Amino acid sequence: MIKYIFISVLIFQCISFCIAQKDKEVEIAQKVNILTEQKEWDKANDLVTNLLKEYPKSNYRENYFYALEWIISEQIWKIRWKSKIPPDTTIPVGSLTIHISSFLNPIIERLYKDRINLAENYLNEFPNGLLITKIYQSLIGSYAAIGKHDLAIEISKDLFEKEDTELKLLGAIELGKYAHVRGEYSKAIDYYKYVIENNTNTEQEIQYSFYVANCFYELGKIDESKIYLNKVFSLSNESENKDYEKIAEVMWEFIEIKNKDTELKRRNFIFFKDAANE
Repeated sequence: MIKYIFISVLIFQCISFCIAQKDKEVEIAQKVNILTEQKEWDKANDLVTNLLKEYPKSNYRENYFYALEWIISEQIWKIRWKSKIPPDTTIPVGSLTIHISSFLNPIIERLYKDRINLAENYLNEFPNGLLITKIYQSLIGSYAAIGKHDLAIEISKDLFEKEDTELKLLGAIELGKYAHVRGEYSKAIDYYKYVIENNTNTEQEIQYSFYVANCFYELGKIDESKIYLNKVFSLSNESENKDYEKIAEVMWEFIEIKNKDTELKRRNFIFFKDAANE
């Protein structure tokens, strides 16, 4: 009888401990929510890091990884905004070149490295996790931001070989951007076309149709460029976001002006040539 009482007390103590631990975990998670609402990113980072360390078997562990990735990203943007540092990837209108930022200070570089470590730990724990596409995107972007482009390209190539559609699309997007910035326009077109043909997101289709139009323009294939600009105009009718439609309009006008200028020069050349022969 005493033995059964002892076992019952032990079970009760274990259950009580588990409930207490769970309550503590929930309490910390609630504090994180409050801190993120207040944009206290540094404090939120410390708490989520502690959750990952103290609760290795938590049912919410994958969510904690995602939360910490988001918090670190917000920390980076906060510093960039205060320092007026441009974003990691910018695509100016005109000749459209992609600039991957090398504007790093020691704090931002440390945060990018933290994000890399976090992504690698997530991929080790959750090789088929629900957030795997987002985490790979974070990993590639972080390597690019600290100048490790070879690693970013290597990961992108691996993703493009996978059967998973989302991961393959991410690989195509990143490889297309790298080919684009390196002036490998035909390669970029192939990757961008894959993105256009294999996604159900109208916004992405508009965006990458514009990129294809630009690549064709850079190759001197104006008719092909106009086909994809028209695609941007057509798809934009189905979208609330008109950003790429406006950029495409500017590019179209630029092409038309350049064509008129070329035609004018051609006619002037013929006129002066004929005049010289008279």
